[in-house]
Amino acid sequence: MSNLITDRDSTFLSYFIPSDDPKLLPSYRFMFQECTELKHCNHKMQAWRFPGEVEAYNDDGEEYSGQKLLNTLVKESVYGIVVCVRWYGGQLLGPIRFQHIVDTAKSAIQKYKKHIEENKKKEAWVHATIIQQQQRQPRSVNPLDQKVRQVIAKDRTVNLLRKTLGFPPLQEVDYHSKSLSTLDMLLQSRNSMISALRSELQKNKEGKEEGKSEISKEQEDTKTKEEFGNESHSTEQPVDGTLPSEVSTVKDPFHKKQNGES
Repeated sequence: MSNLITDRDSTFLSYFIPSDDPKLLPSYRFMFQECTELKHCNHKMQAWRFPGEVEAYNDDGEEYSGQKLLNTLVKESVYGIVVCVRWYGGQLLGPIRFQHIVDTAKSAIQKYKKHIEENKKKEAWVHATIIQQQQRQPRSVNPLDQKVRQVIAKDRTVNLLRKTLGFPPLQEVDYHSKSLSTLDMLLQSRNSMISALRSELQKNKEGKEEGKSEISKEQEDTKTKEEFGNESHSTEQPVDGTLPSEVSTVKDPFHKKQNGES
C-alpha cells in the first residue's frame, strides 16, 4: 500500500499485489470490490499484468487512468495487479490527477520491492549466522566420527616419524567404513607404531653420536703419536758422526806425545 496523496480534498491511494498466476486475478478483483474500507471511494482504477503478455486495465470512470497504471507495471518490471482508489473532494484537479495516480502506484510497487530486498538480506544474514554457528560447534558428537579423527591424528604423527627416518608414508584408508571396534584396534596399532618409530629414531641419533666419538678418539690418538715421534727425533745424535762440542774439546794425550817427539 502506498502513502496517501491529498490534493484539494481529493485523496489518492494505491495497492499492489504481486502474482505470476492469472487464474488468481478474479479473486484479487473481487477482494478489492468487496473491501469495506474502499466502498465509499469514487473510483477504483485497476491494471494487471502476468507472464505471457496477459495484461489489461479498467478505468472505472477515470479515463486514461488504467493505461497509465499498466504502463507503470511495465516500467517497474513487475507482475501482478495494481489498484488506485480516489475519493473525490468536489474540485476538478485537471491533468495533475494522473500524476497522483502514477505516483501512488509507483510508491506501492517500490514498497513491495523494498520489502523483498529486506527479506533477502535478512535471509542471507540468518544463513550466514547459521553457518558461523555450525563452524564454531564440533563437527560431530558421534563416537564413530570422534574415533576416526583420533586415528587420523595418529596417522599424521606416524607419517611424520616415517618421513624423518626416510620411510614411505602410510596408505590412505577410508576409516568411516570401519566399525568402532576396528578403529579401537587401529588406534592401539598406531600407538605401538609411534613408540617403535621413536625408538628407531633415538637409536639412529645415538649411533651418529657414537660414530662422532670414535672419530674424535682416533684423531686424538694420531695427534699423540705424532707428538711422541717428534720428541724421539730431537734426542738422536747427528747423522754425520760428529761428537758433541764437550767431547771434541778433550785433548788426545797420544797426539800430544807424538808432537813432542818430533
